[in-house]
Amino acid sequence: MRYYLAITIGPILKTIQLAKTTRELWVASYFLSKLTKLCIDCEELKPNLLSPQPTSQNTFGAGVYPDRVYWQLDKSLEETTIEDIQTDILTKLSKETSGLLTVDQLLLYLKIYWLQISFSEDELNKKSFLFRINEILDGLELQDKWEQSPTINIITQLIGKGLVQEKGDRPVYRWRKASGQTLLENKYADVGRFPSMMEITTRPLKGFDKPWYQKNITDAIDNRLDELDKKDKESPKKSGSKRDTAEDSELKLEDDYMAKIKEKYKDSHFRSSHKYVCIIQSDGDGVGNFLRNKVGNDPGKFKEFSDSLNEFAIEASKEVADYGGMPVFSGGDDLLFFAPVQHQLNNGQTIINLVKNLNDKFKERFSSLTQSFGISVTYYKYPMAEAITSAYKLLRRTAKKQPCKNYIAMKVQKHSGQSFNFGFRQEGLLYECFLKLSAATTGYDPNFLNSVMYKLDDQKIVINTITSDKDRLKLFFDENFNEPGHADHKDFFEQVGILITETFNAFSDEELSDKMNRVYSALRFVHFLNAKDTNE
Repeated sequence: MRYYLAITIGPILKTIQLAKTTRELWVASYFLSKLTKLCIDCEELKPNLLSPQPTSQNTFGAGVYPDRVYWQLDKSLEETTIEDIQTDILTKLSKETSGLLTVDQLLLYLKIYWLQISFSEDELNKKSFLFRINEILDGLELQDKWEQSPTINIITQLIGKGLVQEKGDRPVYRWRKASGQTLLENKYADVGRFPSMMEITTRPLKGFDKPWYQKNITDAIDNRLDELDKKDKESPKKSGSKRDTAEDSELKLEDDYMAKIKEKYKDSHFRSSHKYVCIIQSDGDGVGNFLRNKVGNDPGKFKEFSDSLNEFAIEASKEVADYGGMPVFSGGDDLLFFAPVQHQLNNGQTIINLVKNLNDKFKERFSSLTQSFGISVTYYKYPMAEAITSAYKLLRRTAKKQPCKNYIAMKVQKHSGQSFNFGFRQEGLLYECFLKLSAATTGYDPNFLNSVMYKLDDQKIVINTITSDKDRLKLFFDENFNEPGHADHKDFFEQVGILITETFNAFSDEELSDKMNRVYSALRFVHFLNAKDTNE
């Protein structure tokens, strides 16, 4: 017989949905990663650990430990032994929170399921232990609904503001330093705090005048928050109270600083997209099949796979940070992060290029695996919980439901209330065409792009009859876009032609209106990248 022990912890989505600022989201996610880390560091179980393997590398601020841990035991453990192990882990977690969360409070809040199971060799020959264990853990997670204890405000406790005397005793700051996120400050000049949504969206503009941005935005916000902190200390908040005054004011102040940035760059680099932030979630495709077929019941191969996931997690966090994003969670194939829509200083890269780089690196490490992504693009003041939920749904209900997966599902929610969705499989001519259009059209006149979409809509019946004939489609563009200046956009029209042809081929079973909407959405994203700010 072979004996296994596994744990799954949560609630994941419910916890991060409690966050209303970047700092709160980060600490909510890191809190759960910290719990997993304490599980894998358990001295009594450490010799039997299969996955995830611990890492000592700089994680660039991201939590890197997922919600499940697996051990292979020499024999079954007594139930009282597991209870003692859990109590010891929660006692250490309570200490990590500077005692702001007691063991009893943690037990009320967290969902912790331990599974101990054994298999005969015959059973293992029929189905891998991982498949069986995960089936049971999935069932355990679904067996009851989670409700936050009314006596616990988990975010307030983890921020610790007004609840401990020294800033260094507040969990959020101690964990932030330990995670390596503060090392990013030299690059982005975020000083000793978390960047706000507004600062993340406008990070690409810093490079055009770093001294001005540092003085008028970063330092100015620091000084203002220090003033608000002093006021807070005059009337400290009680445990379990609502968001502190400084946090509320931070959100209100963002409008003032965004106006300053717009005024500074309005005649040069500022675009509407600098008011929008991307929240991205990803998940590996076919990981279960990979484990069954390539890893099976071999503990050595499972540990090797776990190590490779750790290495990719670090690599992905660095890639996000280098782009100007903020890694929140990077647990192997599972990513969650913020990022600007585009980065003019980085060869005109957009969020699509960043996602492509992450997927390419994942495929390099696991040749038969890919990733799918949900990307929610929202106004910087849009409720964070709704934006996170949108990214989650785009990943789980759209991208992961595609027949071949390896898919990007994206939604742009405009401040005006308008929105549009689109998606691409991350390979083939259609995807390559979209990448080229997104990168090559930076600086295009939005009015020109509008006129192209209007003309295509007006002629969609004609397009439907000629899309399979490249020569006739080229003639269509030559005849319909022959105004002065159009000759300078031959490459653009060629790519639009490919976009149309490949969309119609890939979605041949759809109605004409649906196929054209896919074309329009791709072009609307290109327009979104170039649109000047109109307070929408």
